[in-house]
Amino acid sequence: MKVNFSPGLAAKYKNMKNMKKKKLLILILIFFFILTLLIWSTPLFSAADEPNDKVVSDLLKKEGANPENVGLSEPKILATSPFYFLKNWFWDFRQKLTIDPLKKIEIDLKIVSQKLFELRKLAEKNPNNVQVLEKALKNYEEARAQLKSRLNNLQGQSQNPNISRLLDEITDAALQHEKLFGDIISKNTPPDFKNKIEGIVGEGMELVLSVSNRLETKEELIKRLENRIKNEKGGIFKNLRTLEILEKLSNQLTDLPKEKLEALREDLYSQVQRDLTEAGGILQDKLPLVMRFLPGHKLAQENIMRILQERSGQTEFFEKIRNEMKKAPVSINSLNDCKNNLTEVEKQIAEFKNQIKDSKNLPANLESLVEQADGHLKRAKEIFDLKEDARTVCGLIQSAAALIENAERLFFNGQPEKIEVQLQAIEEKLKNLKEKINHYNPEDYPRIFDIFNEIRQQVDSIKANKQAGNYEQVLRGFNNLASSIKNLDEAFEIIESPKNISENVSLKIKKDFLQKEKSEAFKKWCSEEKGILVGDAGVLPSCFINDSYTSMFEWLKESPFKN
Repeated sequence: MKVNFSPGLAAKYKNMKNMKKKKLLILILIFFFILTLLIWSTPLFSAADEPNDKVVSDLLKKEGANPENVGLSEPKILATSPFYFLKNWFWDFRQKLTIDPLKKIEIDLKIVSQKLFELRKLAEKNPNNVQVLEKALKNYEEARAQLKSRLNNLQGQSQNPNISRLLDEITDAALQHEKLFGDIISKNTPPDFKNKIEGIVGEGMELVLSVSNRLETKEELIKRLENRIKNEKGGIFKNLRTLEILEKLSNQLTDLPKEKLEALREDLYSQVQRDLTEAGGILQDKLPLVMRFLPGHKLAQENIMRILQERSGQTEFFEKIRNEMKKAPVSINSLNDCKNNLTEVEKQIAEFKNQIKDSKNLPANLESLVEQADGHLKRAKEIFDLKEDARTVCGLIQSAAALIENAERLFFNGQPEKIEVQLQAIEEKLKNLKEKINHYNPEDYPRIFDIFNEIRQQVDSIKANKQAGNYEQVLRGFNNLASSIKNLDEAFEIIESPKNISENVSLKIKKDFLQKEKSEAFKKWCSEEKGILVGDAGVLPSCFINDSYTSMFEWLKESPFKN
């Protein structure tokens, strides 16, 4: 029997059915939203990647590329989320509302950075889902193509007052992109996908170089790079990760002023050595394990350890680190790239031997360094074609390169007359620093007196080694001394800044902290938090608590000092 409803009842019944459908749709959407949150709330490391040590794993979470350096935060909604389209709509909407061509580039730059941070997170959480990873990589490539097109069309902007800020942002992004490539390669993804990421290493730096070549001089670029590296946020090993990039991309940077690039490289090596020494004092026997699982290009990192071992003479310290790092997996592509350097290193050794063949009174140990480099390269040739020994071959080639580089430094800078010239310059610098420091009271600015006393001790050590004919130790002393003098110069620059510095909050905070009262308050806080007070490569010390550093500057911003 068919029941006929009145028009009013029929409409009401239809509305009730529509309401039920809407409620069901809302419940489905809520379910998927909650499911998405649950999926992305898993730990940072997959079981295969995480070291079996909580202190180490917690510390490593802070050592990857930092989204704060490019004005972003860790992505929450990823390409696998049903709401991902809303994220793309948001960026498209912002672009359409933006008229300024420089602002459009800034938005594109943030999009590219975000796509890479998304890819890193997917590699952490779904390392074996190749389809998802490929999709995220495609998102990055499309966003980068859009950015590159806009940059190529950037004309007549060299006099724009905002161009310098844009170049800073591009440089910041480039450094983070290169670190992100290293982060992603370090994840437990399939070999073929790792190879694809290795194929795009250098794309970040390529953006900087292509734009800078049209808008600034090479000298301005190297200065900008130095400043952005100095201002970069990161963990204990941020300087190591940055040095790793410069070493990995050395072929891309050959057009930059050689002396200035080498000075930047030397400065980073000095800072990394100090960072590792301090980290060793804090982490003790956990440091080698941290270095094994540190994200990045492992062969480049191992090579830095070899060079630091040769420069510092701390053989046992760096060998422990290197032996643990050898347990980290390395892709076949990376090993092949490393092995391909054999001819270049062989040429470097031959050229250096030709340079010194007629020299007399060579520095002690120089011939031994050359012989060791020759021996390592000879052994690398003998086992070059053995696949199972690829890592050993690579290590021998890198070791030979580090040895010959150290020999070159010793030959060109370790001659007695050159050392004497450097010492005379240092004595003059010391005299000027003493005149400056005499204008201050050690009770008011104890930190500058601490640095000055450290410099005098280093100079005395250099003189003693020169007297003993130990020129290799003299050069090592010069490296450490340069870092200390730079610290003191920076301290004076802060103290002697104009009194009216209220607009420069950062500068005012640093100036305050050089004073005794603020310094003592920070030390007291660090002690109460059961932290370890340590020096750093800058002017002010930091406090190491649990698994991270807190600088005096960061402490004041978060917990304002009350008089």
